[in-house]
Amino acid sequence: MAYGVSGYAKLPSEVWRSGEALTGVLRTESYGDEKAYKIAKKHPALAKAAAHAVLTLECSFPIVFMAKGKLALPMLACMGTFHLVNARVMGLGRFVWAFGGTYPAILYAVQSRAKTREAITLGGSSQ
Repeated sequence: MAYGVSGYAKLPSEVWRSGEALTGVLRTESYGDEKAYKIAKKHPALAKAAAHAVLTLECSFPIVFMAKGKLALPMLACMGTFHLVNARVMGLGRFVWAFGGTYPAILYAVQSRAKTREAITLGGSSQ
């Protein structure tokens, strides 16, 4: 839920939608990266695309619990990659372990939901 909440909190912000927030974060001393900042500043369309990708991934994360879990692995792979990039660019290496540590539980929950749906469907069709 943290991904979805984070995305939906950023969504109304014009600064996030324009890509300016990402460029601004990259400029900070705490989370910045000089190379990434220079690239974002020189190529605002790229910064905007990256910001939109973050918003899209975060807002759409709840789909891992839909489609009988078929989208769980691709979404978790995308978010894991997102955290690896953040670890390199923003120094948020702990997030790789903190969020990545929840992925087995997410996969378990998705599989359990799919099995429950299947059991209900099979149980209902045999009557």
